[in-house]
Amino acid sequence: EIPQDKITQLAFNPKYSLENEAAEKLTELNAEFKNKFNRNIPIVAAYKDLAAQTDESSTISGSPLPGMSNFGWAKAITLYYSNPEGGIKPLVTQDSYNNFNDIEYKWLLKNAPAYGWINPIINHENNLDPKPERFIFVGVEAANTPPSKSDMQLYARASMIAYNWTDKESMCLNEKWEKVSGWEPNLINGDSIGIAQTSMAQEFGADWKNNPKAKEFTSSIRMQIDA
Repeated sequence: EIPQDKITQLAFNPKYSLENEAAEKLTELNAEFKNKFNRNIPIVAAYKDLAAQTDESSTISGSPLPGMSNFGWAKAITLYYSNPEGGIKPLVTQDSYNNFNDIEYKWLLKNAPAYGWINPIINHENNLDPKPERFIFVGVEAANTPPSKSDMQLYARASMIAYNWTDKESMCLNEKWEKVSGWEPNLINGDSIGIAQTSMAQEFGADWKNNPKAKEFTSSIRMQIDA
């Protein structure tokens, strides 16, 4: 559980709280967003307390252990907007849930890194877990500096430990990704994308995107992403 003095309610939406610096930078970003679009950044999820994390971990397959996600660290948000015709729709305003052409998403993708917020590469269009509504706080420097190979390997190792992977399993995955992509997150080779490359199809078949076990696998090892 994050101490109360380490989290801050968002001034523009007190229903939600974030880690202090994340909240400060998001508030600054929101001022620009509101000036551009005449409304606040539409948030529907942010910090999840330990009870919420524990509940998700026990009920949702592939969820991280309590205390091991960006939402648990109070550094992630999910964005939606109120549909004037009734109901709730995602930030992306077209019919498709994963429409990456929305003007607000494009604006945030370009401007959020200046405030330490990013839509992680793995959540980009055509990548393993496309989610234009998902942004996480990594800090201004990290958001504007590509992660090194060692950074990504350390992050992956920490994630594997959180999911009780053995050293042998971690070494096997490291060697596999070294071979298929050299740990290059932006590598595109045909329809194989990112660090994992063709390993997903090899492990789970051609229809791996619809395979629950594949989704659980990606949630346990993905880089710079909440779960």
